[in-house]
Amino acid sequence: WILALVPEKNPGLWVTINVVMLIWSSFMLVTIFLDAKREFREQFYLFWSFATTAVWVAEVILEVWYHKSASSCRQIFELLVAAYLTYASAVTLWKKWTHPGKDVDEELTDAMISTVAYFYASEETLRLLWYAMTAD
Repeated sequence: WILALVPEKNPGLWVTINVVMLIWSSFMLVTIFLDAKREFREQFYLFWSFATTAVWVAEVILEVWYHKSASSCRQIFELLVAAYLTYASAVTLWKKWTHPGKDVDEELTDAMISTVAYFYASEETLRLLWYAMTAD
């Protein structure tokens, strides 16, 4: 069943996931600009940051697992970056819960980078879907 989750084997699923992450990241970016109540924004941001990086790790782990020894250096590097960012967002989430008065830094930069990254990921999985549809 895990093979059915691999982006190369099921690009339609990953197009959907990446487009949802792109929309959510775009919404987060708008929320940062418009929300005057920092408390809601911070809570939403912390959940969004952890969830989007966890999805990224899952996607890259599936790609590396599928390709095994044929995994490229880019995939390994992407997995390390995604794992680090997931770890960093989990630590930030923990710190915010244990020290509620502390501000979250770099929200805007993180949201802009994630929006661009999920735009790229959406484009990549759309290309995989196109290849899968034209190969049949």
